[in-house]
Amino acid sequence: MRRSREAVAASGDRESWDRVRAEIWLGSNRPDRGPAQAASMFGDACKTGSARACTYLGKITITGWGAHQNTAKGVALLDAACEGGEPHACQLAAVFAESAASRQRLQDRARQLLEATCAKGDAGYCGELALDLAREEGGSRTASTDRQRELFEIACKAGQAGFCFGLAQLEVTRGNDGAPHVRRAITLIEPACRGGDALRCDDLATMFAALGDDSRSLELRRTACDGGYSPACLELVSSCERREPSDCQTLVDRFCGGWDLLACAHCLDAPGERCGSAVRGDAEVVLASGCDRGIGAACTALSKHATALPDRARYLERGCDHGDLLACLELAKNAGPTRQRELRRRVCIAGGPSACER
Repeated sequence: MRRSREAVAASGDRESWDRVRAEIWLGSNRPDRGPAQAASMFGDACKTGSARACTYLGKITITGWGAHQNTAKGVALLDAACEGGEPHACQLAAVFAESAASRQRLQDRARQLLEATCAKGDAGYCGELALDLAREEGGSRTASTDRQRELFEIACKAGQAGFCFGLAQLEVTRGNDGAPHVRRAITLIEPACRGGDALRCDDLATMFAALGDDSRSLELRRTACDGGYSPACLELVSSCERREPSDCQTLVDRFCGGWDLLACAHCLDAPGERCGSAVRGDAEVVLASGCDRGIGAACTALSKHATALPDRARYLERGCDHGDLLACLELAKNAGPTRQRELRRRVCIAGGPSACER
């Protein structure tokens, strides 16, 4: 029996937290979900001692997406979660370290925690350790990739499909055939997709595309979109012109009719480029509706229609506040040093360690 999100929150276990975050954050354009609901759940679990929940709450608090923006409070939550043994918190806290020595100390602690937890048999953390090694600069590349392969293997054999795919990608970069590992990942993910997990259906679409099965990939992408996963809908509208131009208007009519305003805004912002020349609709009206509903990408797209610079900046601010990282980066281009640093840190925290400059 599938546990309720409240029961998952109380359990505090690592994989369940990932599941909760996916369910809430990835459905953030729905009225019954979003960052505010995530902040409430993570806040309750953080109070019970879940270091991973405190990590997510820290990220939400720093970005201000779902909670009152407070960098100092968010960093304090990350520091506490790091001390509580959560490697990801240490990685993120390092972004805000005041000195190079403090930054290195936090990065070293993150690595030590990943190594220790992996050694205790947590296959998921073995996979995360492999990703951390991939981000590392310097050292012996051959030795590093050999270690990554070993760690990905551990996670993959334990049924962690995402790391099977990581293993496949690593094999390809080494000039080997990654297809067997992609197929292994597919067998692990397919049951979740059949059970209605839209995110996993989208993962499968990516994997079948890697194998060259575009027909199956498209079918799965549609399933993911039908399941409410917005990035899958965006991929459909982005590729419809090169795939099947006649399909573009059908998609746009469907999305702009209320199915997915984020995909609708994406289309209407640049119809000739993204969704075919036959697209009809008043872009600004639809974008404004999406922006008012809290869809950051719609606010960002609306900024391109603004004729006055103050209006453009206002829409970008709303887009950034609603979680669109591109809006934050655009604001950073014309910001002063302090504001620019704050915006880039928000993007870094929202995107995870891989989005940060080391």
